[in-house]
Amino acid sequence: MYYALGESFTAPEDITKDDGVLRFHYLGTPIPKSLAERHVPDWRVPQGVLREVPVPSRELRSSGLLPAPATGIWHGTIDPAHPLSKVFNLWTRQAYVEEGQSFPDPRERGLEISPKDIQWQWLDQANLPLPSGRKDIIIRNFSPAVSTN
Repeated sequence: MYYALGESFTAPEDITKDDGVLRFHYLGTPIPKSLAERHVPDWRVPQGVLREVPVPSRELRSSGLLPAPATGIWHGTIDPAHPLSKVFNLWTRQAYVEEGQSFPDPRERGLEISPKDIQWQWLDQANLPLPSGRKDIIIRNFSPAVSTN
């Protein structure tokens, strides 16, 4: 396939988002674009299934053995060399934990992973208490791309 400068890319009708990754070799001069122009939200965002948020304003990490140092959504990962890393290291491996509370123990869900092997990263506290005092908790997609969604 060949595309001229300024011509928009249209995938062939027999290729869908479920086919995997398309890769093209570009033989031209790259033109820098702003982050806003380059960012394409996940296809689930407009459907309301997923929500993208900016990278937290501060980086906060904690071991699975310590109580949570802040309230919010935490994303857990283990060393990629761990035999269960492919099962555990998923973007959905998130938990809403209040400050001072323990992080979830994967052994309670049948995963033989010690809490000491888990590194938790804080994804921010987007779930502020409602006027009633109740909290509306939403698990979010953690992406380093800047987004206003």
